[in-house]
Amino acid sequence: MAELQTQRSNVPGGFTPTFQAVDPAGDTFVNSGREVIAVQNTDTAQHTVTIVCQTPCNLGGLAVHNIDMDIPPGQQKGEGPISANFYNDGTGHTTMTYPNGATGLQVAIIGPY
Repeated sequence: MAELQTQRSNVPGGFTPTFQAVDPAGDTFVNSGREVIAVQNTDTAQHTVTIVCQTPCNLGGLAVHNIDMDIPPGQQKGEGPISANFYNDGTGHTTMTYPNGATGLQVAIIGPY
């Protein structure tokens, strides 16, 4: 499992994030509650990125609210900001897993400056 570094985005007019290959075993990042996850899928198959809920709740009758991002082939998706209250572990990290494979997945963690 790899720890991803957050890219800070305070450039007027926007900036282009740098994507890196995901670790098939999963990835983590330090989450202040203001980070956004950007994922691109360069594979020919759809892949899922699961943002793992660490603190169970009972909203909507579900005990755990993982976030599943389904990314079609050749597409990009983003999710966030990611709640630190529900998705951080005891060390302040959020975990992402790739239940149907990591081939062709690249990710960038984007946070405020």
